Amino acid sequence: MNKTFLAVNIPASFREKVYSIQGNFSHVDGLLPQPNSHITVRFLGETPDTTAVEEAARPVISGVAPFKIRLRGLAFDEWTLHVTVAEGREEFTDLNRRVNDSLLHSLGREPNKTYVPHMTLYRRALGQDSLGLGEIVERHDDFELGEFVVSGVSYYESVMRDGPSLYRKIADLPLGEQARETGPPEAKGRDSAEPRQTI
Repeated sequence: MNKTFLAVNIPASFREKVYSIQGNFSHVDGLLPQPNSHITVRFLGETPDTTAVEEAARPVISGVAPFKIRLRGLAFDEWTLHVTVAEGREEFTDLNRRVNDSLLHSLGREPNKTYVPHMTLYRRALGQDSLGLGEIVERHDDFELGEFVVSGVSYYESVMRDGPSLYRKIADLPLGEQARETGPPEAKGRDSAEPRQTI
């Protein structure tokens, strides 16, 4: 069974900057490239009923107004090297909380223990020290990816394969103002073809 997650996509116009900054770390041992650029709202893991998750999350997400975020600065933790959310962190945290509450109430899905919004550049290989990582991050502390308005969340399935995972989009879930302007989303048959893509 594949794993699913809710995420905000990074604009395509940012990709050149993403590839550029990734190049500064290509020589560091213990880092695994992350080519799929997004900010996770909620990781769901193995999900037997994706329709139920979509139905629980859609009304909650549609009740949140679009908001502006700014991606600036690098940081790392035990699992990732990432770009930090310098502006819009509170809005992301609130969105995550609302989704968690809805999934807990509707489906009994327990929330993630901690949530820090970020855009992953590299995943850190388990059990490997990335020597010199802190020094390199400090040198690029002023790195700025840019800002954009978050107007929706996408629901994805992560399809395992050789190399980077392939992300199959299950649904687009617009934030509130966009939903009011465009009206209810057009119904799509579950068997309709969705483009498979890496983000």
